[in-house]
Amino acid sequence: MRQVKANELSAIVFDQIASGFFLNTGNGTENNTMIIGWGGLQFIHGRQCFLVPVRESRHTYKLLNENGYFTISIPLHDMKEQIKFAGTISGRDVDKWQGHGITKAEAQIVNVPIVEECELHIECKVISQADMLDAALESETRARCYPKGDLHRLYMGEILSCYYTK
Repeated sequence: MRQVKANELSAIVFDQIASGFFLNTGNGTENNTMIIGWGGLQFIHGRQCFLVPVRESRHTYKLLNENGYFTISIPLHDMKEQIKFAGTISGRDVDKWQGHGITKAEAQIVNVPIVEECELHIECKVISQADMLDAALESETRARCYPKGDLHRLYMGEILSCYYTK
């Protein structure tokens, strides 16, 4: 394991996010992973943060609201099949950690898992959250990204730890 400073991750985050990252959280009894393709590094309130958007309809939304911590696991090798699976199946219906090439591992600081197969991990504590406002969206973005009106809640997580495991 090798620690890395959050400000050294911007190129990796921008290069990899379109392919999808694993967003992991839990509430002490159950854990879930899902895929995010939006969000990223931020500097706000004098802190290095990671912004994650989660729709209310997602199982992760409930778990994240109950716990207030999350991890981001970034694969630096091909995990297209695992990303496709985790991005299309709900954690309400299936334990994504069992038999799908996505292995739950212990994080360094927070009480939610990381994805063992990924090489880079970011651990965060939610410091603020805000619901997107339909009236504040430009019409093109609303039509393209929210045709059903299912807007995201934006979670700002202070980065507590960043590290490579491989």
